[in-house]
Order: sequence, then C-alpha cells, then structure tokens
Amino acid sequence: MTADTIHESRDGSVAWLTIDHPPANTLTPGILSALARTVTDLVSDESVRCIVLTATGEDFFSAGAHMPALSEGLKSEPRAEDSLMETGLAAVKALEKSPKPVIAAVNGVAVGGGCELVLACHLRIASEAAVFGQPEIRFGLVPGWGGIQRLPRLIGEARATEWLLTGRRHSAEEAREAGLVCRVTPPNELRAAASELAQALAAQPPVATAIILRAMRECAIRPGLEASIERHAFDEAAATGDAQEGVNAFIEKRKPRFKGS
Repeated sequence: MTADTIHESRDGSVAWLTIDHPPANTLTPGILSALARTVTDLVSDESVRCIVLTATGEDFFSAGAHMPALSEGLKSEPRAEDSLMETGLAAVKALEKSPKPVIAAVNGVAVGGGCELVLACHLRIASEAAVFGQPEIRFGLVPGWGGIQRLPRLIGEARATEWLLTGRRHSAEEAREAGLVCRVTPPNELRAAASELAQALAAQPPVATAIILRAMRECAIRPGLEASIERHAFDEAAATGDAQEGVNAFIEKRKPRFKGS
C-alpha cells in the first residue's frame, strides 16, 4: 500500500493500482502524487512488465477532481508544486510516458480528471457500467490534464469537439464505438478481462514494447516525422538480443525466451 488512497498489488509481473477514495474516488493532490510516485517506482522495477489502473467499487472509477481541493486551487497559485493542477499533470505524464504498458480497467463513472487519467493510459477496458465524459465546460472550466490534447487523437476531432463543448456523458458502448476503449465487459468480468490482457502484454519483449509506446507517442506529437520515427524505432528494436531470439524461435518452431535486452 503506497498511500491511504492508492493500493498496490501484484499478480506475477503485473502490478495493479487501485484508487480508493469513496464514495466517488475523487482525486486529491495526495492521491495524484501517490499515483505518479508509484508509477515511477514501478517503471524502475524490473520485475514489473505491465500496470493496470482501476478503482474500488462498481459505481465510480473516478468522478474527477475533489471539489474542495479544486475550489482551494482556484483561489491560490495554480502552479504550486503541490497544487491539484500540478499533481494531476504529474500523474498523467507518468502514466503516458511509462515504457511499460498501462491498462485502465474502468469499473464505473470516469469523468473530468478521472476521464483524463483514462486517456493517459495506453489501453482501456470498460465495464458495461462505465460512463465517460469531460464536463468541465459546465463549470466554466476546461480540461487541464491533457483532455484537450488526447481526446481528439483517440476518438477524432469531430467527436472530441462534441464531447468537450457539450460536457455530455457517454456510455461504455458509445466509448467503444468511438474508439476510446478496446473492449466492454459485464461488470463481474472486468478484472478477468484486464488481467488476461495484462498477462499477454507482460509476456511480450519489454524493449520492443517500450520502443513501440515511445514511437507512437512521438508520432502523435511530431507530425511529418512519422516515417523517420518509425524507421529509427525499427532499427533500435532490430539491434536487440530479443529480436534475434524472436526470429530464431520462429525458425526453430519454439516459444521465444525474451530477456529484455
């Protein structure tokens, strides 16, 4: 357990992080700091190959920013290191830049900052009870933890504009159709589905996995350089021992033994 509101558990090489701040799993500076710190620690832990982010209960993944903390932040210096704004940015940056795949297992309502945490993960699986949205405009605000950047990349500009300007909530099935989530499951099957995907990702060669995640991120923020980024990524992966092992295993008709080098 890393803090009162972020719980860590392990299933082999998969690390599970659970937001625990009932009743709505709202996000405080303390929760966000703990999340960023824990993800950073897991990235440095060679025994971890994949991370799953979820939350307690079935009703809420996270209803977003803790309103009392948000109110205080609006009255004070928003760039203070321990402010809600800065701790939230650190959390989404840690998730997005993790060289190990991060899966969001969305068990319920994920709106506002909660939705932005989901957007920062590399893959998203949702319960049928999940709900997504960026309602900030209804409070005279705008998303501040990457929603304006990431949502259009994931679901397209037209859909993202509608989501951001109306603040409307969207069902798990709508999110799947939009391309935000890759799979929707009954609530009681969410953890098993996330675990199955996490174990499959954890079995992949870690260096190639990290290269793909980094290259995809670079392609998204450096338009016009995609071909160059991809070529560099291929050359980097091809020079690894895991690449040689993967090719040899295919030729020899055996399961590869990836060592992460």
